[in-house]
Amino acid sequence: MNNENTSNIELENEDNILAYTHEKRKTIVNTLMARGVPDDVDIIKVLLTTLKDMDSQTLTRKRIKTDEKLGDAQAQSAAVIAKILASMPSNSTTIDMDFRVIPTLPDYIPKPIMVDGETDLLQSTQTYSEFIEKFVDTDD
Repeated sequence: MNNENTSNIELENEDNILAYTHEKRKTIVNTLMARGVPDDVDIIKVLLTTLKDMDSQTLTRKRIKTDEKLGDAQAQSAAVIAKILASMPSNSTTIDMDFRVIPTLPDYIPKPIMVDGETDLLQSTQTYSEFIEKFVDTDD
């Protein structure tokens, strides 16, 4: 392998560092594969680890690009929604309602018939058969 002088390489930002490590990994892979797939198990392990690292770096970069596009799309959507809301008359977004009074159903709507346990907040521990027994007429 070459022992290059790395002092002249600018490793000031993340993109330069990623490009540098990617190139070094490519050099390692090309060197190890110069004569085909190696026979030495240790060299194969190094090769596979290097390739896996390259794949991880590539997938991470793709994920970042996708996230950036998604962020741009969300910003555009928010801008459109803000524009629509700004164009609406100010009184159309208010609801004239007294929030101190709990709304109830009118008298012409029949009161619901509650099944035992329907309003319980805890998780039910009954089996399917126990549940069905409550609703199947067993008097026949």
